Amino acid sequence: APVSGLVPVPRTTSLSLILTLGILLALGPDIIFGFTAAMFLGIVIGTFSSFYISNPVLLWLGVKPEQFMKTTDKQAGAERVTRRDEADGAKV
Repeated sequence: APVSGLVPVPRTTSLSLILTLGILLALGPDIIFGFTAAMFLGIVIGTFSSFYISNPVLLWLGVKPEQFMKTTDKQAGAERVTRRDEADGAKV
């Protein structure tokens, strides 16, 4: 874990790009308006599809998070390690 406690997430990048492109749309020169509008639209649609389209598609396909984890021979036969409180039967 990072020392600062801040973990970068993809939407931070999208949010900063949308903010920057929005300022360029409002205050930028006319010559780059079309380019900026296309970039703005692409970032918004790409961010939307990442959150609201890919998750249901992966669920529909039956993809589970465990399928992306590498397992070794040791991990395949390993038992689940519990916290000491859970093993004693105490409520945590």
